[in-house]
Amino acid sequence: MQSIADNYFALFGLPVEYRISRELLGLRYRELQHRLHPDRFAATGDLQRRLAVQQAAYINQAYQVLGDPIARAKYLLELHGADTSAEGEAPKVDNAFLLEQMELRESLGEVRQAPDPHWAMARLMERIQADTKDLVRELEQHLDQSAPRDPVPVLVLIDKMQYLDKLRQQAERIEAELDHF
Repeated sequence: MQSIADNYFALFGLPVEYRISRELLGLRYRELQHRLHPDRFAATGDLQRRLAVQQAAYINQAYQVLGDPIARAKYLLELHGADTSAEGEAPKVDNAFLLEQMELRESLGEVRQAPDPHWAMARLMERIQADTKDLVRELEQHLDQSAPRDPVPVLVLIDKMQYLDKLRQQAERIEAELDHF
């Protein structure tokens, strides 16, 4: 059984940068899963089967991290030696962003009472997606050039992404409720 790469990007044959091809990631993931799936080693010894299970878990973890914009940004920072743990003082997002989030959450709370809740939800989801795309572009600028000298601006962008991701998840739950009525 072949050894597996120590770096998630190398595992999938991708350049070490934030901007990735989701299609290529998916293709390489399926190729690795096919080639290294534990079922292919069912007739081998215990050690080979355990290694196959470990490799499959590693491949799945790598795919999850690289497929998620927030996890991918954190992983890149870690590869460049930055500490992304929540210990210590977390970077602060600006007050204007926090006010925007409060307004968006207020809008989300009012969706059910809107004359056309589905239309109101669609507009809110468009706004969340547009804001997320803007943050992704900023992350690309910070992480695709080289190792960031100062990880704090990237950590602030990651925090903003997390705010928007939580809001998106809440919106999707409400949207699912609206679809049932």
